[in-house]
Amino acid sequence: MKIYLVLLGITILSAFVLFLIPPIPQWDSYHHFADDRKILGISNFGNVVSNAPLAFIGFWGLISVRREWLAKKFIDWREVVPFVVIFLGLILTAIGSTYYHLNPDNYRLVWDRLPMTLVFTALVSLTIMERVNFNVGFWLLPFLILAGFGSVWYWIWGEGFGRGDLRPYIFIQFYGLILILLIIYFFPKPYPSAKSFLWMIALYFIARVFEYTDLHVFQMADGMISGHTLKHLFAAFSSYWIVVMVNELSQRDLGSK
Repeated sequence: MKIYLVLLGITILSAFVLFLIPPIPQWDSYHHFADDRKILGISNFGNVVSNAPLAFIGFWGLISVRREWLAKKFIDWREVVPFVVIFLGLILTAIGSTYYHLNPDNYRLVWDRLPMTLVFTALVSLTIMERVNFNVGFWLLPFLILAGFGSVWYWIWGEGFGRGDLRPYIFIQFYGLILILLIIYFFPKPYPSAKSFLWMIALYFIARVFEYTDLHVFQMADGMISGHTLKHLFAAFSSYWIVVMVNELSQRDLGSK
């Protein structure tokens, strides 16, 4: 019980601290990417086509889930749900990001960010299900998804009044990963493996570094590839480790639930 209270306390404190920070609007320069080359008639070619690996991982994940389901590796149908949400979220993120990068602006960015929240929130649900409490993690999923969608809606709604605020979206995205790390530490279990989680999170943060060094990377690479394009590729590498989690089902301690 003490561990549950610690996690709850950290979550509440983190949200409180975040909202002590002034509102964070979407900066206009965000839509100005280093690599804006038009190739084969496709605007912003590098940032558009680099979404393909993410879609590939999403489809690979769904195929893996189906295979493991038919092999009766899942112990409960509810265990399938967060995986399906995650992999559908990856496919929809690839589609939304492609749509956004063809003509970047705030309103197209909504369709990039909405499906991303599916991935982040379902990952938190999955982690709670497998390592903390199966039923609690499952029933939290719809509420977490609504919170994710709400964070994007709140931002774009505020943009219409000239006071957009990214704080809830930032909280959903980054605190979710921090919470996963805390759960891995406080609730050590063989499944999903800590290695898969750590590789997934490490590669995701590398992807974010590339995002914020977009122009610098483009210049260092003599215009061959930009940081944002590498961000998409490393996000796909990160997502691969969720497929690994599906393939690790046979290693799970079935007596832990």
